[in-house]
Amino acid sequence: MLRRGIIEGCQRISSLIQNHPEFIQFGEFIIDSNGEVTVKDMQEYLETLQNLLPLREPQAAIL
Repeated sequence: MLRRGIIEGCQRISSLIQNHPEFIQFGEFIIDSNGEVTVKDMQEYLETLQNLLPLREPQAAIL
């Protein structure tokens, strides 16, 4: 449930970036060598975040 929420949130932010990149504050998190953040940088960050999540929910450990 949390994983799905994070993925959907990343997708929503990515669509907002395409339409209104000036409203998304990524400057404190991602800065390129010129000290600027591009739309591509922001979208790659969100894509990486989604890809780091496991594809399926881990099984509960049996103690």
